[in-house]
Amino acid sequence: MISPEFEPRLTESERRRLEELEGQLTAQFPGLARALNHGRPATLAPGERLPAFLAAAVLLSLAALVGGAFGAVAVAITLVSTAGVWTALQLLRSRPQQRSRTAPLPRKPEPPTAG
Repeated sequence: MISPEFEPRLTESERRRLEELEGQLTAQFPGLARALNHGRPATLAPGERLPAFLAAAVLLSLAALVGGAFGAVAVAITLVSTAGVWTALQLLRSRPQQRSRTAPLPRKPEPPTAG
């Protein structure tokens, strides 16, 4: 919930809709909701940290030897991008598989057609 001093001026219907959307997102992505509520990003398990660090160090060393500084920078960018994709996949995997629990978004009524 947004703290009162920073809450934008919303109509009652906008506020209700925002709370509905928040509830739906929390139901669809509980792992993301937990991470945001607790301020903790997804991290590697303790057993995965050392192999990941060693692999990154080997790749950066090889890139520096073969391609010089630019090669090392390119590999570093690739490693950071890979870590970002891994984090996104972890968040998606923590999402519940059953989507039928969330209510569908209400549809706007279509205007009557002449005819």
